[in-house]
Amino acid sequence: MSFELYLFYKNQEMVLSANQSMAITTFVIDWEYLGKKERQIGYNTSIRPDSREDLSLLRSLTTKKIICRINNHPALIEEDIRSAIDLGADEILLPMVKSTEEIYRAIELTKECAPLAILLETVEALEILEEIKVSPISKVYVGLSDLMVARKSKNLFEPIIDGTLEQIRNKISKPFGFGGVTTIDSGAPIPCKLLLAEMVRLKTSFSFLRSSFFRDIADKNLVSEVEKILAFVESLEKRTAEETENDHKHLANQIKLCAKEQFLSPEPQELSAGI
Repeated sequence: MSFELYLFYKNQEMVLSANQSMAITTFVIDWEYLGKKERQIGYNTSIRPDSREDLSLLRSLTTKKIICRINNHPALIEEDIRSAIDLGADEILLPMVKSTEEIYRAIELTKECAPLAILLETVEALEILEEIKVSPISKVYVGLSDLMVARKSKNLFEPIIDGTLEQIRNKISKPFGFGGVTTIDSGAPIPCKLLLAEMVRLKTSFSFLRSSFFRDIADKNLVSEVEKILAFVESLEKRTAEETENDHKHLANQIKLCAKEQFLSPEPQELSAGI
């Protein structure tokens, strides 16, 4: 299984360090802001979108792939896509998808200059998986944070144990991702090792290094820490079926415990365990 790590843009120093890692294949620029504040009232999230200048600077600093999350809004989407491509983004990430019409409109706006990936993070998107699976998108990422909000849930990881992620994975053959990753010995309230185990079980293609990753690597070497993540993923691929199922049950028990404690998303939205 090929597993890629995506890193959100933070600053120039971080980019130069990440450039040295083969494990980090993609940088993420996040422009989404419209509607976020209103739909996430009452949840522990943070909205600090990147700028056009950030994308331009990032492009000058790296040859790695850049994916840009845009605003899925009629007043902004055309300008966002055009600017992202003009400034050097290699791929567009469309959030809050509710219909296939939105997907095909965004693909049309790219003018075949960049592939389109989508975020599955609405109830409406879950109802049209059959249509989404045949659309010409590049990849799918399940946004657990916004999906939690849309479902009026208090447990970020509920889709892992209620069958939602399994349903999506069984329908979608495109590259697939969910959750967020930090150093292998960190992660709260769910240990990162358990999330990685589930990612391997579901044949996840990629995930994001979340906000706590930067805290967890304090005084550590970024390159060596991400190499440890990939090495752990490789070890997980060698598990027996029984070991894989036991890890899944352990994770489910941890998630249920979080639910009992009325767990709310513990980290800022744009870099959280649920993006």
